[in-house]
Amino acid sequence: MIDILIIGSGGAGLSAALKAKEENASVLVVSKTHPTHSQTCQAQGGINAVLETTENDSIENYEKDTYKASHKLANKKSLKYFCENSKQTINWLDSIGVPFSRDENNNIAQRKFGGTKAKRTCYSSDYTGLKILHTLYDQCIKNSIDFKNEHLLLKLLTKNNTVTSALFLDIKTGEIVQIDAKTVILATGGYGGIYHNFTTNSYTTTGDGIAVAFKAGAKLSNMEFIQFHPTSLLNKNILISESARGEGGYLIDSKGKRFIDELKPRDEVARAIYKKYEEGDKVYLDLTHLGKEKIEEVIPQERRLVLDFLKIKMEEEVIPITPSAHYSMGGILTDEYAQTNIENLFACGECAQSGIHGANRLGGNSLLEIITFGRLAAKNAAKKAKEVKCEEKMKIIWKQRKKE
Repeated sequence: MIDILIIGSGGAGLSAALKAKEENASVLVVSKTHPTHSQTCQAQGGINAVLETTENDSIENYEKDTYKASHKLANKKSLKYFCENSKQTINWLDSIGVPFSRDENNNIAQRKFGGTKAKRTCYSSDYTGLKILHTLYDQCIKNSIDFKNEHLLLKLLTKNNTVTSALFLDIKTGEIVQIDAKTVILATGGYGGIYHNFTTNSYTTTGDGIAVAFKAGAKLSNMEFIQFHPTSLLNKNILISESARGEGGYLIDSKGKRFIDELKPRDEVARAIYKKYEEGDKVYLDLTHLGKEKIEEVIPQERRLVLDFLKIKMEEEVIPITPSAHYSMGGILTDEYAQTNIENLFACGECAQSGIHGANRLGGNSLLEIITFGRLAAKNAAKKAKEVKCEEKMKIIWKQRKKE
């Protein structure tokens, strides 16, 4: 029997897998898609961290910014752990080979994101999530971590409020597969994809892992809080990263006037844009003043996306944009150990309500959350797995199978 079954192979699941390996736990990662297809690659702009305490920034300032953005609904204990470990998380990513952009002194470069008081967002051009995801997957292969791809989670099996196994549909063969494990980590992503044709999320981001957990008795929290990203391409719902505004992009109306501080928290900016549309106006992202050379240096992916989908050169023309459903703050309720109310069941990443985001996520915090809490979940699951007596667990499983 494996020590840790990880369901989901995005940034949270892969971070958990690597940490489980560090803890000498046996681990299997099961996913309905392939690791490099996960939603993590859609996080373009960057990952937050306080790398050095200066007169302009500190851990305390980071906590205040995140708490304010959450509309004071974040869990302060979890938030403190999250912010205090931000530098350690970035250093770990750097150590395993994530190709962060560098400044003139060869330090990890940072840009300013909305709702912050300082340049705090580390980045890899505007491919940050993609670069992190591929690096994590490379490390998993290097560490001989086992994967089962194209397996859809159907059900969690529990006994006495303790998870024992998971049932999957093998999408290729149509067979039902049961996998037994001492502990289970859910890293199945959010539910933004339910806003069909009005979301930056992929078709696979449907919240099915959260639904399965709920049916098994897991508590959910903050499910009503959905973040709409201010800038997606009009009628295309293709994300244009906050990095575009972080690098100096303007939001203008049809008369060419700026109407909002572009780096306010996302919910405020999205509402201001929506109001313009309600009044019969249109909104554009203006990057023409940045020039082609800077655009190709700091946001090359955004330039390519706009050119491919709208046939617009952003250094020459303004870009029509609209808000789109982007991130789900709610999910499976977890404590400070990433543990759910079901024994031996952990959750991390966008499927979890870890107490960080409250009613609104601060830009740059999603990637940090999935790495930080993915590793935390694996650390605690590995510790728990050592306490599980395999013989007793197997008796429970065999009783379940006989009943079925």
